[in-house]
Amino acid sequence: MTQLWSHITHQLRISFRDPAYVFTTLVLPAGLYWFFAVPESNSPYIATYLIGSFSAFSFFGVIFLQYSINRSQEKTSPWARYLSTLPIPYWMIIASRLVTSVILGSLACLLIYGVGHSFTPTDLNFLVFLKMISFLTLGGLPFLLMGLVVGEIFSPKAVVPVANFFHLVLSFAGGLWKPPEILPEALQKITPWLPTYHYGLLTWSLSSPEIQVKSSNILYLIYFGCAMGLVLLIMKRTNVLKN
Repeated sequence: MTQLWSHITHQLRISFRDPAYVFTTLVLPAGLYWFFAVPESNSPYIATYLIGSFSAFSFFGVIFLQYSINRSQEKTSPWARYLSTLPIPYWMIIASRLVTSVILGSLACLLIYGVGHSFTPTDLNFLVFLKMISFLTLGGLPFLLMGLVVGEIFSPKAVVPVANFFHLVLSFAGGLWKPPEILPEALQKITPWLPTYHYGLLTWSLSSPEIQVKSSNILYLIYFGCAMGLVLLIMKRTNVLKN
């Protein structure tokens, strides 16, 4: 546990030493929420719905971008190669980054929650908000694996625009910026096939009892995570992964 905690604190120090990273990870999602969602939040239901939606967008971004970009950069990092020579289990490095992502994602969601309570009529209480964070953590595991796949495939120079493209497109088309019902008709046909739609349902269900998470939504995320894990395993077995 001491080694795990050391890795977690190391990852957090690296993150908070970079002002640009802190701004884009923690502050920017709250700013986007304030700009796009607050004017639309004219009822407790809509306000709570949009807090959940933009929290899912933020949490997805932290987990996916952290793993994809960091993994790609690690492939050529002397520090990562040094770590690989130490008697540290690989799962511990993954676990430390997961915990770091959850902490950063929770802080980003907390800022959105604060803005929502300050400027909208939301009735989302803090205990339900914590429940939402737990949903986002469990539902975000497939995107962790997706981030590793993207990080393994693309070079450090290419991974930033590619990862941001996936993040923005999947977020918008999955209904995390605007409710799926008001997206363009062509996108509405695609939305149910995207993992971010099923991810968003985990938070939308907390805004109204009429929105329910079905077993098919959970199974979709599980299957998506298994597919990403299988891709990683195949890449490893075929020696595509270099590290």
